[in-house]
Amino acid sequence: MLYAWTVISAACAAIPALLTVANLGKHTPPPSAGDVRFPRLSALIPGRNELGGIPARVESVLASHGVLVGVLVLVPVTLLLLLGQVLAAVLLWLAWQHTFFVIPFLGPPLRVGMSPVWWASAALVLSYLPRLINTVRYRQSWLGALLHPLGVVLLLVLQWVALARKLAGRSAK
Repeated sequence: MLYAWTVISAACAAIPALLTVANLGKHTPPPSAGDVRFPRLSALIPGRNELGGIPARVESVLASHGVLVGVLVLVPVTLLLLLGQVLAAVLLWLAWQHTFFVIPFLGPPLRVGMSPVWWASAALVLSYLPRLINTVRYRQSWLGALLHPLGVVLLLVLQWVALARKLAGRSAK
């Protein structure tokens, strides 16, 4: 059973990793600090006829119930993120705990049952790959990259709490 979970975790971790690598050329890195061609600030510039509608849009967002995605998307995304981004380290530890040493008559001791360990290791590497690529490419925090699974858990908790509040009829205010 552990073997199946590690393979599923590696498959779930491979999806964002492959998408990140496939789309690497489509995203431009930010300008360097000395690059004078780009301004050092970002601004949201409304279109021709959008300026008058901005306050109404902000009010509608504030009046919403706080659900960021629909329940039909939330369930598969939760499974994908939990299995591929969060459980990889836990599964690696569990897989390692289920291996054991065999001491042959001649030669060094061998660890038996390593297949789930390899799958869990692949899942862990694949789960961190997109975050590490983006950390280097966009000069993000290494601590944030290291704590990525915790951030994913917090995001999922916020999503499910928002859904529960919406179903209970309570707003996000």
